[in-house]
Amino acid sequence: SGNPHFADDSIRTIPLSIFKRILADKPDREFYVIQTAVRPTDAAELETLPHVKFYGELVRDFEDTAALIALMDLVICVDTSVAHLAGALGKPCWTLLAQVPDWRYGLTGSAMPWYPSLRLFRQKSDRNWEPVVDALATALVAFDRH
Repeated sequence: SGNPHFADDSIRTIPLSIFKRILADKPDREFYVIQTAVRPTDAAELETLPHVKFYGELVRDFEDTAALIALMDLVICVDTSVAHLAGALGKPCWTLLAQVPDWRYGLTGSAMPWYPSLRLFRQKSDRNWEPVVDALATALVAFDRH
């Protein structure tokens, strides 16, 4: 999720509960929430996923965020500064986008010319994240095999 004070946050933020089935399917993996804060509903979901780590209070600035990104095999996020930071670092990053995303992403395609390491997963209909997460789950199976 992004900053709840951002004007368009409601169209880009995805509740953790939508990801829970992907996270629950991978108990042999460790996942890390690299954002600085989680919403109360997401915090409750995190408690049910012991293999998902959250170090929000330790992430003070972009330097800390960049250090965490550097340790990841893959970053998965919505359109936030984390996507841009991962892209700038050349880290593989899968970014989930609203049907009408920020202008920098354009309206079509799965690539972003500014950041070759980003792969874009786009909504086909407004606020419907389930198909986007389904596509992400399929892509994760292929990622696991490489």
